[in-house]
Amino acid sequence: MVFKERALDVFKQNWFNSVFVNKCLDSYKNYKSMFCFEKYLDLLPIPLRSHLSKLPLCSIKLAIETGRYGNNAIDRNRRFCSLCGLHEIEDEYQFVFLCPAYDRLRKMYVKPVYYVGPSVCKFVELMKSDSLLELLKLATYIVNAIQLRKLLLN
Repeated sequence: MVFKERALDVFKQNWFNSVFVNKCLDSYKNYKSMFCFEKYLDLLPIPLRSHLSKLPLCSIKLAIETGRYGNNAIDRNRRFCSLCGLHEIEDEYQFVFLCPAYDRLRKMYVKPVYYVGPSVCKFVELMKSDSLLELLKLATYIVNAIQLRKLLLN
């Protein structure tokens, strides 16, 4: 039993260190500070669960992620959203709360308390929500925003 607990502790410490030194996970580490099971994995149906998990896993292909690839890598501070002229870095926070291209979707699926006067704290609060309704709406927002993004960029 002691060996198992020690092995788990070592794993958690290694996980924590790998997350906190990885620049790709800057947004993720704001709302995931402990190694534990995420409740939304049980709450949401599989298709929505998979879309919601795209945010913390950086798999939406936002500029913050795609700008680091290849020979033409873009400095992290210049990975702006190509859908708006706000000169904001296109990361998960900007994608959910700031980009005007998604205003209509945001108003449909995200409570105003989050996006009116947006902050990283509100983003963290939304991502950590235990509310099934909020998580369903956020996942649906992500599905629709990804589709709209693809449409607008092509």
